Amino acid sequence: MGMGRGLAGVGRGIREDRRLMRGMRLMRGMGHRNPRGWALWVAAVALCLAGPAQAGAVTPYTFVQSFGTQGNGNGQLSIPIGVARDSSGNVWVADCYNSRIQEFTGTGGWLKAIGGPVPGTGNGQFSYPIGVAFDSSGNLWVADFWNHRLQQFDSAGGWLKTVGGSGTGNGQFRRPCGVAVDSSGNLWVTDYDNHRVQKFDSNGNYYSGHHLCSFRRANSV
Repeated sequence: MGMGRGLAGVGRGIREDRRLMRGMRLMRGMGHRNPRGWALWVAAVALCLAGPAQAGAVTPYTFVQSFGTQGNGNGQLSIPIGVARDSSGNVWVADCYNSRIQEFTGTGGWLKAIGGPVPGTGNGQFSYPIGVAFDSSGNLWVADFWNHRLQQFDSAGGWLKTVGGSGTGNGQFRRPCGVAVDSSGNLWVTDYDNHRVQKFDSNGNYYSGHHLCSFRRANSV
């Protein structure tokens, strides 16, 4: 896919769809527990640390660090959205407009990129990825927005499998956005243009009869 076509496509799906942009809450942090308290990574990308919140209290997060500048070079970002931390403390970012996933150390040092910087449809390539999450085995799941699928990678970034494809049937997607893993290892995926959330087991198999519907446009879990 050429860059012009890709930008036109994401214009349809993101830039011109203000409902999606509002619903995504692009700058909302994702909390991760660590021995010293709560670490909060936001898609800027920035790190904030504070103690655990008390019941009924507002946690006063203190800014610590940010990294990344606009661009498509190593460590640069263009509309970063999803962010997740692995068991080693490294940070993985869905670099949406660069159609890639980038890995950074816990202090923001660049490690590697998967895919990009232009959209693609092959294994390990992306077309504007959005959601990222790690499962209990340390594998990374990516919601590959314009390819209408999930992709799974090992802890080193090696491609493992693809789940889904374009469609309205069970286990198919139309612009998946958010992905999350529950305590049992099941995957929950917001299927944006199918107006539903779908559930999969840890291997990516659709749970028969398990989808939540009647959403206007679900985009995060």
